[in-house]
Amino acid sequence: MKKNLDILKKFKNLQEKINNLDKNKIYLIYFDYSICFKNLYHSPLMLSTKFLSFITGKKDIDHVCHISRFVFDNEAGNFEAKVFEAGIERGMEENT
Repeated sequence: MKKNLDILKKFKNLQEKINNLDKNKIYLIYFDYSICFKNLYHSPLMLSTKFLSFITGKKDIDHVCHISRFVFDNEAGNFEAKVFEAGIERGMEENT
C-alpha cells in the first residue's frame, strides 16, 4: 500500500512539473540505463558505449527522446506531454 502511495506522489510531482514547462520549447530527454544481462543481451552495443563513456569521462547516453507537443486534457485539467522516440523494433513512436 505504501509503495502505491509513493508511486502516486511521484506521478503527481511529475504532472506538476509537466504543467509548469514552457509549451513553446522542445525538450530533449536522455536515458542512462543500468547494466544488466537483459540490457546487454538486447543491446550489445550498450557495453561499448558504457566503456567509451568510462574512458572519456563523459556522460553516457543510451537512449534519447524529445517532447515537442503538449495537449491539454480537459477531463483531468492537466497537460499531457507527447514524447517522441525511435527504436529499432517499432520505428518512431509517440507516447504520453
